[in-house]
Amino acid sequence: MSRKISVLLGLVLAVGATTAQAEKYPSRVITLVVPFSAGGPTDTVARMIAQPMSKTLGQTVIVENIGGAGGTIAAARVARANPDGYTIFLHHIGQATSATLYKNLTYNVLTDFEPIGLVTPVPMTIIARKDFPAKDAKEFITYVKANKDKITYGNALAEMYLTGVIDQKGKFREGLDTPRVRRGENGLEYVLVWRVESGIDKEITLTEVDIDNLIRAKGAIYAGFTTLIGEVGMTFENIDKLYIAGGFGRYIDVERAITIGMLPDMPVGKFEYLGNTSVTGAYLVLLSDKLREEAEEIAKKMTYLELSVCRPFMDEYMSALFLPHTNIDSFPTVKRLLSEVGNVKI
Repeated sequence: MSRKISVLLGLVLAVGATTAQAEKYPSRVITLVVPFSAGGPTDTVARMIAQPMSKTLGQTVIVENIGGAGGTIAAARVARANPDGYTIFLHHIGQATSATLYKNLTYNVLTDFEPIGLVTPVPMTIIARKDFPAKDAKEFITYVKANKDKITYGNALAEMYLTGVIDQKGKFREGLDTPRVRRGENGLEYVLVWRVESGIDKEITLTEVDIDNLIRAKGAIYAGFTTLIGEVGMTFENIDKLYIAGGFGRYIDVERAITIGMLPDMPVGKFEYLGNTSVTGAYLVLLSDKLREEAEEIAKKMTYLELSVCRPFMDEYMSALFLPHTNIDSFPTVKRLLSEVGNVKI
């Protein structure tokens, strides 16, 4: 990861040199904008690179969280900022998909931003057999809608862990009776789709680096949960309802998210999807004075916790960098499932 971060920093310097020739760059604080709230995977990556950026550039780099509307609120803020190299946007796949999901964006994804560099890859693919009826994403969506009662799906990370393909650290187990686990250019990897079936003339694989990125992301999410409830002296047993917000949130498989340790081990009935709450909330407060006043009162009662300077968060994060966690007793449902499967030593 350090090599990718150094590419990012070098290009930041180049941007500063071309956009602020009148002054030596950087001569003041740099703002690294994260389009999500503190504690999530994108925020964690931002705080991991902010410190080395500050050291390399000799200037303070602060992380500013601007959540809401799938990251588009933050993107709009950055698009309006002066193009002087002092406002940097750390985004993920949402930046690419927002143009197709939102009809009235106030910015152009392709022309209002200058790419700097890749920080960390998180692969996301849709793959199918050659004889699958759908030949592209549009046909796939149509097929799923027409056959929703027949469709079943699983989580690759969770399934590989439950079947013993990977261990608690996310490392592939060698010596398995399958040709899909093999040694590639970057170490051990799992072949998801063979070359003859992929349609792109090469295998589609999942490497240990890919899995490590996924584990870091889920670890940051879970650490955010445990830190927040710990700060108020509660446990997960005190939680009556856990709301999952965001347009993509409704696609989370709660049971498998618990299996890998991304969500706390609570009864599935306690989880509730809310959808895009940022857009809904903005719409309601614009139409109702009463709801706006209520929102303001709620905001006054909220306590802001800065996770970047919260020692318990980093401790919790390190403990969550395993499947599902270093303390398996925190996930009794997963522990029982592993005992039933019998493929994983606990």
